[in-house]
Amino acid sequence: MADQSAANELEPPAGSLEASAKRWQQEFKAAKEELKPWHDTAEDCDRRYRDEQRTNDEGDTLNLYAAGIDLKEATLPSDAPTVDVKRRYNDQDDDDARVAAELLERLLNGDLQRDEEEFPRAVGSAKQDWLIAGLGDVWFRYEQYEDEVPGKDAIVGADGQEQAPAVPASTQVADEDVCCDYVYWKDTLHSPCRVFSDMRWRARLRLLSKKSFEKKFGTDEMPPFAIGGADEDKRIPKTPWARVGVWEIWEKDPKCVWFHVVDHPRMLVPLDARDVANPDGSIPDPLGIPGFWPFPEPIVDGATNSKFVPRPSYARSQDQYRAIDDETTRIGILRDAVSVRGVYDQTVGELAGLLDNKADNKMVPATNYKALAEKGGIAACVAWLPLEAITAALQVLRDLRREDIELLYQVDGTSDIMRGQASDAGATATEQAIKAKYGSIRGDKSQKRFARFCSDGQRIRGYIICKHFSPETIALRANAQGLPPQDQERVPNALALLKSDAGRFRISVKAESVSLTDYAANKQESMDVVGMIGGFFQAVAPLAQSAPQLGPAILQLLTVFVSRVKGGDAAEPILDDMVKQVQGMAQQAAQQQAMAAQQGPPPDPKMQTEQVKAGAEQFRARADVQKTGMEMQQAQAEHAMGMQKLEAEVRADALKQALGASEPQQ
Repeated sequence: MADQSAANELEPPAGSLEASAKRWQQEFKAAKEELKPWHDTAEDCDRRYRDEQRTNDEGDTLNLYAAGIDLKEATLPSDAPTVDVKRRYNDQDDDDARVAAELLERLLNGDLQRDEEEFPRAVGSAKQDWLIAGLGDVWFRYEQYEDEVPGKDAIVGADGQEQAPAVPASTQVADEDVCCDYVYWKDTLHSPCRVFSDMRWRARLRLLSKKSFEKKFGTDEMPPFAIGGADEDKRIPKTPWARVGVWEIWEKDPKCVWFHVVDHPRMLVPLDARDVANPDGSIPDPLGIPGFWPFPEPIVDGATNSKFVPRPSYARSQDQYRAIDDETTRIGILRDAVSVRGVYDQTVGELAGLLDNKADNKMVPATNYKALAEKGGIAACVAWLPLEAITAALQVLRDLRREDIELLYQVDGTSDIMRGQASDAGATATEQAIKAKYGSIRGDKSQKRFARFCSDGQRIRGYIICKHFSPETIALRANAQGLPPQDQERVPNALALLKSDAGRFRISVKAESVSLTDYAANKQESMDVVGMIGGFFQAVAPLAQSAPQLGPAILQLLTVFVSRVKGGDAAEPILDDMVKQVQGMAQQAAQQQAMAAQQGPPPDPKMQTEQVKAGAEQFRARADVQKTGMEMQQAQAEHAMGMQKLEAEVRADALKQALGASEPQQ
């Protein structure tokens, strides 16, 4: 009982910094035991890639492993990937979400170009770790930079009254950023699990100088015995380049963060988080983003559903590599043995001068040539070392090595076309195309996995930006003032949407291959899409002409099919604009039909024709009547004129008679 009481007194109280440190020491011990076989294999792979796995005394090597890694790395994108942000639901009338997606896309791509040394370098290092050691990893962190705002003294008037109060010194946010850190494959630990979704915690090692450590945790937390290298088993003395290895631990349940130094008696608490830290040293989730983790799912090679532990590609084909190295060593030994060697008759001393390796076109005088001739000449006096067995063994070894190399390429999945090796002379273009298509299957899979890794990373980066960046910073970084005037009016609503519901946007990275074969395939796919669109429009043209109101539905149906093909995302906005235009035309046509319906049914064409004919007959009759009246008027006028003329003639005759009667009287 006394021993039990003494043991209980030595146990740290539950929920204390000391108890948490003891717990994480046990967690780290179990994690290291789980990952130790992988660490040993990964170190062998690293030495193999750098050709440091054996000494010169052990023979020659053929480092096909390094050549294969370089080839795989060349097939993956090396430049900074382009980020694509879209609305999760492409509603045509949701313009606020469209502007918000454009702002976030501008900000992410702008930061990639602004920090062109950070993200591409981190992703490139993670890519090399993935290909060699089997795991690539990057972490994101939010950094806030503050400026000191000096205080102001109180302003006192001449009457002694305080006119303005004193303003104390303060700080203000000067800039915000999301940093991307590359994490070496050996500087990560995680809880033993089957798959990534079951992982309880994950930690990374951060190397801090003494000054950085004191700035983050304070001088009272400095572990003097931990000043040294990152490997706890290989400590170095205190030097200007010495570092403290601090493990940053993210635990999923509950969502919190820990800081721990191996062998340190208690947990560490950062200075800027002591007001929110729990008594056990845990800090509540500092980011508050969906998914909790500040890193994308590591890109892992060889992990299965039974154990989330990487297995490098070299470990799965190491037998072939060793066989090739063994055959290369034997070939080197036999190659050195291939030289002209033999024995000669010592009594014929002149042969020594002929067999000298420096002799060239040299004539040696023989003192007793007749005796040499009687012995059968030089051929009878010299016995050469037979080389047929050596050359035959060389040929056999070279054939075996060639077979092992072909077997290695089959296991590794590297085809001759990917290596740039010439195929059979009789191979047709179709055979070459089929070989290129199926030879790049593994390469396409790797490209998709790498694109997924980059997409997940940029998605986390976007979540951190929407959660912690101020609206002013987002608008400034995204150059919101450069948007069209109609979109600038929606910027405030778009910023509010980003801050409140960042999960409604899809953030993805499309990594395109750089090989000529894939360029040809992309060209063919583009031509197929164009042909499909042309055939679709040709098929639905009669339907669209007979029923124009079906135009929007037809284009939306085309959008569904185009979105499923490679490169269809770029065509979706164009088709959306076409849908809007067709919808506008359909609405205008519907309005015209509605107005026509209000005015009544349209007249019958036959009735219109009869009405026109009747109107023409009436017009003709009126014209005839008018013509008859005019003729009568004209006749009356002519009659009146005739009567006047007759009357004038009568008057003239009467006057003439009167004048004739008066002359005789005179």
